[in-house]
Parts: sequence; C-alpha cells; structure tokens
Amino acid sequence: MSHCHPVNPCSVFGTSTGIILVLYILLVIILRTCWF
Repeated sequence: MSHCHPVNPCSVFGTSTGIILVLYILLVIILRTCWF
C-alpha cells in the first residue's frame, strides 16, 4: 500500500462519531447512576 491520503473524510468522520457516541453513552450511564 503506497498510496497516502493526508486527510481521509470517512476515517475522520467515523472516529469523531465513535468518540461522540462513547461520550454520550458514558454521560447517560453517569446520569442514571447519580439519579437512581
């Protein structure tokens, strides 16, 4: 694999979405733990 891409939109979008999803799930778990 000798082809190189400085910025891969799919990779960046996928990583950002994954991080946001994980943070959202953690936030929901923390709120449920604190409230209940």
